[in-house]
Amino acid sequence: MADECRGVFRSEHFLVIETDHARFPSRCIWCNAAWSGKLTNLTLQWIPVVGGPVVVKLAAIAMQRRARVVPMPICGKCEKAGLRRGNIGAAIGIGSWVIAGILIAVLSYLKPAAQDPLAIGFMVAAVALMTIGLIAVIVGALVQRYALKGSDAVHIGEKQIWIVGVNPEWLAALPEWRGESFAEASLK
Repeated sequence: MADECRGVFRSEHFLVIETDHARFPSRCIWCNAAWSGKLTNLTLQWIPVVGGPVVVKLAAIAMQRRARVVPMPICGKCEKAGLRRGNIGAAIGIGSWVIAGILIAVLSYLKPAAQDPLAIGFMVAAVALMTIGLIAVIVGALVQRYALKGSDAVHIGEKQIWIVGVNPEWLAALPEWRGESFAEASLK
């Protein structure tokens, strides 16, 4: 497998991709099954803040997020599995909205007094379901768009991308990375 690839390496448990000339082996990066066909474009994101307060992380997301679209060999089975995960989030979100709508309809039909505990409970449940629904739809869309499966960019540099979450057998067949270590690369 290592003979047919170029610009794709392993370093410990990381996949290191040289972005200017990567050529992948003809095996799926997630299940290691034989692959042939069109590369699947994955948008990999990296946020260069690991710890700290939530406000700092949100600022990093807004200001320092790095993203790169990388065409990768992903078999049809794994791609469909990733798309299904995103669809599950959308289904949960839409289901939550439907239930919230039913609760609101029942509440408007019953017309309870404003201080009635039943009315308050229905409204709290409806608002909670609508919030859960919105979160589920957003998460489902992000799963489909950014992370079809469990690969995650842990560092995006000028010339290399460091990724975790690929199949260990697939990774073991790659040549060893001889460049700077992950610790050195992540300091840039």
